[in-house]
Amino acid sequence: MVSVCSLSLGALSATLAGCTSSSGGAGGGNTDFDSGAPAYDSSMPGTDSSMSEPDSSMPAPDTGTAAETGPTDATQESEAEAAAPSCATYVAPVELDASNPDGATSINADGGVPLPGPPPAVCSIMGDTHAPFQLTNNSPCPVDVWWVGYDCAEVYYGTAAPNGGTFFNDTWETDPWRVRLAGSEELVEELPALPEGAPDAGVRMFTYP
Repeated sequence: MVSVCSLSLGALSATLAGCTSSSGGAGGGNTDFDSGAPAYDSSMPGTDSSMSEPDSSMPAPDTGTAAETGPTDATQESEAEAAAPSCATYVAPVELDASNPDGATSINADGGVPLPGPPPAVCSIMGDTHAPFQLTNNSPCPVDVWWVGYDCAEVYYGTAAPNGGTFFNDTWETDPWRVRLAGSEELVEELPALPEGAPDAGVRMFTYP
């Protein structure tokens, strides 16, 4: 049994007047509890009745971002691609005209059809100095790189991708090479050999066109 004593402000001077008991168990007393706190008064601190209600006409805070103006990255990329030359419309500058009146062709050492001429003017010979080279293809079309063999037949070695692709080979100073458009194999560039016994000059850099 828990004894609870409730006091009112008017009975503070009396001796335990108005003290009642209630049971904490089932069926306990039903006397109302009086905390002695004064009734709520709107003039109490913390309540300012003079404050105005929020103005619903005020604009709401801008939580978004302003729409971007001008072309998007995707638009700029598509415009740049449209402006760049395509391989289908590219007119390749050629080193030697394949329509040479004599109609001579070059031997394809890989056993394929003869390559557009003219035939190489210089064949490879045995060399003794490394003369590596790198070809950078700045055209919009892929180009094939062919080595001119000891019998002047051409051997396909690789392809340089368009728009900045490269091809590298650690060859000898006496080896000539040729560059042809991939597909048609039209001759567009000659990469000449160096004189026999030329000193090692490092990597030779070629660009097409």
